[in-house]
Amino acid sequence: MNLSGPDTARARQISKSEGTTESGSLVDNIVREGARRMLAAALEGEVNQHIAELAGERDEDGRRLAVRNGHHRERTVTTAAGPVAVKALRVIDKRVDSGTGERKRFWSKILKSKEPAMQYIRHAKGVLTVTTATAACYTLMSVGYTWARESAAAAGDTIFSGAFEFLLTTAASWALMPLLLWAGMRMLRETGNTVLVLIGGLGWAGVSGYYIDDIDRAGGHMPVLVLAAYVLCGAVLSGVNPGRASDFGS
Repeated sequence: MNLSGPDTARARQISKSEGTTESGSLVDNIVREGARRMLAAALEGEVNQHIAELAGERDEDGRRLAVRNGHHRERTVTTAAGPVAVKALRVIDKRVDSGTGERKRFWSKILKSKEPAMQYIRHAKGVLTVTTATAACYTLMSVGYTWARESAAAAGDTIFSGAFEFLLTTAASWALMPLLLWAGMRMLRETGNTVLVLIGGLGWAGVSGYYIDDIDRAGGHMPVLVLAAYVLCGAVLSGVNPGRASDFGS
């Protein structure tokens, strides 16, 4: 396979003496680039076949009802060769279903066949990310509130003693949660995490704020079932990827 040419910027890496590149093994990069090219060719062939089959269907002005229209945004597809970035072709299909009255859409069978497994993998990554983030933020609050109580005791339990430590801990925990959710999913090579980051961050502020007295109390803690429910909701939210459906259909 010829990997030269202006369209192979992904494969151009500065090779090190031990046969690696800045993004990993040189052989792995070549394999992934080959997989990316073959997948792109297969997707293009699929679209071309679909449009050719509908070449005879035209509107009253003689214009084709199904035509190509650029590409969707780039997405990562998990393959046996590792994660591969591809851009699915976009198809404008103006045909109307006579039964439902809705516009018909082109769905890539190649990408759609991988969706169930990919979705399970994404949810699994979401569980790992949300669990880790929850443990970190909850531990931060527990340790921080202990620090606040000790500071208050050392200052003689005046009205404002320990208030700075308490507020700092709360703010840090609430700010850290969305950051950890975003960073965790990105480290696991998942994009489109806006819903998880926003709702997950706000959800943590609401849940931990509601049980803040229980966490602040010496020996107190947030109910385990509440933590488990938060993780479960986060796992569900991790599967919400705005724009994902557009990667498969027109």
